[in-house]
Amino acid sequence: MAEETADISLLAGIGWDVHIDYKTRKWVFDIYEGNDISVNQDVHDPVVFSPQFGNIKDMQFVDSDLNYRNVAIVAGQGEGVDRRVIEVGQSSGLDRYEVFVDARDVSEETDDETPVPRPVADIERDLTNRGNQTLAEMSQEVYLEGQILTGGPFKYEQDWNLGDIPTLQNQDWGTTLDSRITEVT
Repeated sequence: MAEETADISLLAGIGWDVHIDYKTRKWVFDIYEGNDISVNQDVHDPVVFSPQFGNIKDMQFVDSDLNYRNVAIVAGQGEGVDRRVIEVGQSSGLDRYEVFVDARDVSEETDDETPVPRPVADIERDLTNRGNQTLAEMSQEVYLEGQILTGGPFKYEQDWNLGDIPTLQNQDWGTTLDSRITEVT
């Protein structure tokens, strides 16, 4: 379950945690949706972390296409030319990076006592969703990582929190990125 929940949270851009409520003696599943506190919005006060502002150190930049794919060939049930195959993604030529997705588990029939064929639109929607999920897992890895200094002008749990999306910037590298805070120690 944790792996499926992690996949869903990545696709939805939310965080989650499970903890015990000792008073009620029950497990509690919490969902965290961070705020966009980047310079590209006007709802919240923006937060910018940058070595030039003295509020972040040990900054690292990663831009990797190692497992990047932008087109999914999704194959459902069937054999040979009778197998249902759809394509998810629009890239072409040298910009096209394909992945094959075996989705034989996407049912062509209902799960009733007397199965009947499902509408083609529903099957293709499920295959498209599977392709989109796979592409989301295989997106380009572009992120800035750094250690936020606690003595800076922005205070944890007041100006920013786990799950928020601040702007990270390194003027020496010419890099600016709005990135979600994924871990706080």
